[in-house]
This record gives sequence, C-alpha cells and structure tokens, in this order.
Amino acid sequence: MLDENLPVSLVEFLRSTGFEAYRVSDIGLRGAKDEEIANFALREGYVLMTLDKDFGYIYHRLLRGRLTVVLLRPRVPIPQSIISLVGSMLKKINIADYMGRLIVVGERRIRIIWRPASHGIWWGRRDLNPGPTGLTAPERLHPRLKAGQADP
Repeated sequence: MLDENLPVSLVEFLRSTGFEAYRVSDIGLRGAKDEEIANFALREGYVLMTLDKDFGYIYHRLLRGRLTVVLLRPRVPIPQSIISLVGSMLKKINIADYMGRLIVVGERRIRIIWRPASHGIWWGRRDLNPGPTGLTAPERLHPRLKAGQADP
C-alpha cells in the first residue's frame, strides 16, 4: 500500500514487477490521518510504503513489530528517483523476509529496524551496507560476531 505522497507511476512499476500495489486513495483513504492509514495496513496485512517520516514514529510508538513500513528517503523526491530507489531496494532485499519491521531506504544504504521478540524494551538495527571496516552494523556493535551470524 502506497501513501498519497508517492507517485502513481510507482504503483504501475510495482505492478509490472509482480506486486499487488494500491495507493491510499485507491482504497478510500484519501486524506485520512496517518494512524488510520497505518491501522488499515496492519489490519489488511499490507506493507506500507511512504516518504513520510511520521510513519516511522507511528511504527516505533504504536505498531513496532507488527506493521511493515518502507520509508523511502530519496535525495530528490521526484518520480524517477523514487522508482529507481524502490527498484534498487527490490534487487537487494526480499521484503517478505522483514515483515513487522521498519525498512529505511536511502540512496546509499538500507536500514532495517526491528524489535526482537524476546525483548520488550530495546530495538535492533541491521545496516545492509558495510561500513568502512567492511562490517555491517551488528558486527560493528558486537565485534565477536562473525559475518553471516547477525540476526536479520
């Protein structure tokens, strides 16, 4: 499900690659409050894709671990760069592997934020792009972890 701030051409792109894609306005939620949109996506089992950072807040405060949010952060939010960003993301990750997580997609990296089921307070982060040391975020935080052992 795509938020109102995303172009119609992104819906067409996602459909052409085999995804079921709808804009918020297609399902009768044009002008709805963010919380209403998030709750609808949760109820219907949709992944919510947006440019709106408020959905990151809603994820963390209300729906962490239950709603899947893809927060797109292009440098220039024009249709071509948004489609390119989503296309690049889809080549790198399978969203189905990260259900219930906040996926922040920038032009240089993808961050996946989650709350492990066994912990009630803290949240984890997995940076899919290695830093200057060649290690991903969990490995930088926990040097004893070897590559490939970090929990996705």
